[in-house]
Amino acid sequence: MLPFIVLDMFVCSCPGCGQRPLIGPPGMSRIVGGREAVEGAWPWQVSIQINSKHHCGGTILDSHWVLTASHCFSKYLHVRVVAGLRVWSDPGAHSQIRYISEMKMHEDYDDFTSDSDIMLLRLRSPFKFTSHVQPACTPYSVTHEFVLNFTHCFITGWGSSYYKGWCRLMNNLQEAEVELIERRRCNQFTWYDGFITENMLCAGLESGAADSCQGDSGGALQCYSESDDRFYVVGVTSFGEECGLPRRPGVYSRISRFADWLKAVQAQAAAATFLQSARSSPLSCGRDCWRSLPVLLDIYLFKLSPASLQQYWSYSSAQFRARYQLRRGKQRRMWIYLSTSGCIRMERSRELVAY
Repeated sequence: MLPFIVLDMFVCSCPGCGQRPLIGPPGMSRIVGGREAVEGAWPWQVSIQINSKHHCGGTILDSHWVLTASHCFSKYLHVRVVAGLRVWSDPGAHSQIRYISEMKMHEDYDDFTSDSDIMLLRLRSPFKFTSHVQPACTPYSVTHEFVLNFTHCFITGWGSSYYKGWCRLMNNLQEAEVELIERRRCNQFTWYDGFITENMLCAGLESGAADSCQGDSGGALQCYSESDDRFYVVGVTSFGEECGLPRRPGVYSRISRFADWLKAVQAQAAAATFLQSARSSPLSCGRDCWRSLPVLLDIYLFKLSPASLQQYWSYSSAQFRARYQLRRGKQRRMWIYLSTSGCIRMERSRELVAY
């Protein structure tokens, strides 16, 4: 039998994530108060464009998914995602353009408080990873975030260098080094006065000399982990009071607080694609049908009802019959055995095993 493959992922699932093939570890470089990024410095940064004009930033999580902010979009007509880009008006030979097949806004997003300001974009076709296009790492829990020993944090984007500068977006990708600011401090009366929730991070400088601004929304707050020798994207650019004001740092959606949600959305989409593919393929089982590849699925992540499972999986033939029932509200796992000939069978697993 072939070795097990588990369709159950951590948010940080790419072994090479957070690496910058063209750039070494960060230095002490001193967007508002920033400088132009060099070619290939931030290979997970994308420009999300409407009618070919930069609208928001985003982060590549894997070849099919981009992370951005919910407040950037209400629909995705004429939206494209451009990776491998430094000068947004001149994509260049290293850029890759993709279009969106699906948007997933966090169900708890509040457009008044900006809480849970996070969104996933699914691409119609995958990115091809190169030295200029790479996935980001993300913390898979708040605890994981604490132990990563971050030293340098940066914000990146093509946004304006001053408040109300929508008509003067930066043509070249900008970067600025910032400091993570404790939530207790950021919630002080002379700062944001209690407005910052547990789902948010503050980052910048107390003086306001380095900050994100209009057009940077959806982009990454990324920090370097010396222990892992890679960058982790820890925040999604969300909001701020104007740009570059003292004691009004940029506010970012805290990715570690949404790790389970990111995992669930990606797993649900993967399952739906898997099931739809199996449904649309003719099944013909012979003697070798059960020499197969087992795939473990977390059904509770997929939000599939018993009826929908029956719709996908009630196939029968002379050699094949597969049915699976779920009791509502119960977490179950099942083995799906998929052979190279397209044959499928399922078994309920009695144990929940972490791999």
